[in-house]
Amino acid sequence: MRNRRAFLDAYKSFKVFENNMDEFDNAQETVVKLIDEYEAAEKEDYVNWGASDDMHDGGAEGGMDYQ
Repeated sequence: MRNRRAFLDAYKSFKVFENNMDEFDNAQETVVKLIDEYEAAEKEDYVNWGASDDMHDGGAEGGMDYQ
């Protein structure tokens, strides 16, 4: 919906979406990270997942950033 700009007018009435639609992008990023973590949790090496510094740079293999 976001890519096609479908139904966005309904959201523009909310203060958070007044100037831009960044909340949609942030929400998508959060969901992708959560999916990555759930997939990693199914593996034997989950204990080590997200332990290295390069995992917190927002990459596809990274862990959740709890800052």
